[in-house]
Amino acid sequence: MKSFKFSENIKEAWFLYKKNIAMFFLIMACFLFLEVVGMKSGPLLWAIIFIVWIFLLYMVGSFLLSMIDKKEFNPFSKKSIPGIERFWRFIKTTIVFYVISFGIFYLAMVPLYFVSPRFMFFNHAYQYVMIALITISILAEIYFSARLLFSCFISIDHNYGARKSIKKSWRITGKNFWSILWKVIIIGIISTAGFVLAPVWGMIFRSFSFILSMALIVSSVAVPLGMILMALLYRNLQKAKDDEPVIVSAEKDEKKENEEGVIKEAEIIKE
Repeated sequence: MKSFKFSENIKEAWFLYKKNIAMFFLIMACFLFLEVVGMKSGPLLWAIIFIVWIFLLYMVGSFLLSMIDKKEFNPFSKKSIPGIERFWRFIKTTIVFYVISFGIFYLAMVPLYFVSPRFMFFNHAYQYVMIALITISILAEIYFSARLLFSCFISIDHNYGARKSIKKSWRITGKNFWSILWKVIIIGIISTAGFVLAPVWGMIFRSFSFILSMALIVSSVAVPLGMILMALLYRNLQKAKDDEPVIVSAEKDEKKENEEGVIKEAEIIKE
């Protein structure tokens, strides 16, 4: 993987954020609106909100990649709106990503639902098993989430379905997993800075409304910066993978030479 220096990329992310601040406020307003509407919705409205939410994810991903590639992006133009087939591929990729990433944790917790609460809290052996299961499931969730993290970007970027997007994300995160993981963790901390710092503000200021206001103000900067940094990391990984030399094995070289020799001999015989 090419060097991904946080100091340089944070500067670039800050520049891009300032240049596109109106778009980021529009994005956050849309997601906040969906969150508010979703609080008091029935099954039908929830399904509609879910589709709209995935559509917004697609538009945000497309906007981020266009912004990094220095291409124009107009969310209201026909060119920016995906076709049904392209959008369906993205929906499948998004669902598969979340099912794999978060389903592993809940799958590991299934045995706990069949155990009596009394046995759970008073049997020391079971407590150790429970702690081990939770630890393993959390680690597995972190691992799979990091390996498949870029599948949605890949689906948008290459118009891939779920299988190809997941496969490529797994491939580009394979060799430098630990390096990628700590970068993703730092980006995650930056993105959630508004709410991570809330307890600190709570110790200084006693007003809940003030703490919430500060969290929202900081998040309006921190969340977009995290989104841009994640897109920059994806581009960095993709370029590094695309620039890798194609190594041809000696066996293939020998086979090619033999085939060329046979063709030349056939030409000589014809002459």
